[in-house]
Amino acid sequence: MRLEIRIMQRIASPEMTSIVKKLVQSRFARKFTDTVWGRVFLVVWIGKTVVFYLFLLIRILLLSMVFLIASNVEALSQDNYLGIARFWFENRAEGHTGWMASDNSINKAIEYYGQALADNPYSEEAATGLLKSYYFKIVFTKLSKNELRVLTQDGVDLSEKLEKNFQESGPYHYWSASLWSVWAENHGLIKSCYEGVADRIKTHSEKVVQLDPDYRSSGGYRLLGLVHYYAPRIPLILNWSSKNFSENCLTKAAGQSPEHPGNLIGLAKLYIKMEREYESTLLLEKIIITPPRPNMYLEDMKIIHEAEKMLMELRVKTQ
Repeated sequence: MRLEIRIMQRIASPEMTSIVKKLVQSRFARKFTDTVWGRVFLVVWIGKTVVFYLFLLIRILLLSMVFLIASNVEALSQDNYLGIARFWFENRAEGHTGWMASDNSINKAIEYYGQALADNPYSEEAATGLLKSYYFKIVFTKLSKNELRVLTQDGVDLSEKLEKNFQESGPYHYWSASLWSVWAENHGLIKSCYEGVADRIKTHSEKVVQLDPDYRSSGGYRLLGLVHYYAPRIPLILNWSSKNFSENCLTKAAGQSPEHPGNLIGLAKLYIKMEREYESTLLLEKIIITPPRPNMYLEDMKIIHEAEKMLMELRVKTQ
């Protein structure tokens, strides 16, 4: 297209216009056009010139349209990938048994969120969608012990890779903390503390509270309360964990977002550790009688199942 534009610019330049004007006004031109053949030549020449300009103009317009369409297709492909990824993630519970899902839908969500992120490395939705899809596959699909370790490592590696582009994203920090939490579960609590994983979870959780405290039903407070609950005090290694601070965070999460059973069960666990059986019993009973949320069916069913087990153990203990 640049060539066509240069040709038109050259033809329409003042120098070329002056040359044509001189030729047309010359004595030879006036005498030549007085003859029949001269007039025929002039008509043919004007016709060819008009056709040439029209062809050049049409060519420029077509090339411009192609360029515009190509630009829009790139944007559309990004939206299409995200739309398809959303569809598969929303249908992640299909084919479930109890609170364990088939990996068919979540694998497709991972694939399309990955393609959307490859198209736009700065898309927050693509990045957080990919992280939460990894988390779901780790927690809610059947995996061998080796597959579980590989996938948790892939998840935290992805989190670290994305950190540069999403340092100010609350959702990014939430899912990063969640992935590091399941990494710690699968590699052991003490090892995780010595390798600084508890510190990572704490830092990500604090960022969620700072950047987007309402995300995932007060998720930042929930994660921060849980990491203080689980993290042991290890001299010279880890000395920041506080059960009082844990209670403050979990109480705030449960008070602000009581619809999320994860907030209630976290507080119930802390109360059991503090030997406040009556309060923990009330929380566990509330979780069990509350129907799972339709859009969080498996996530809630897992917590309900855990609450039933905890309540049974608590009743045996207090008999």
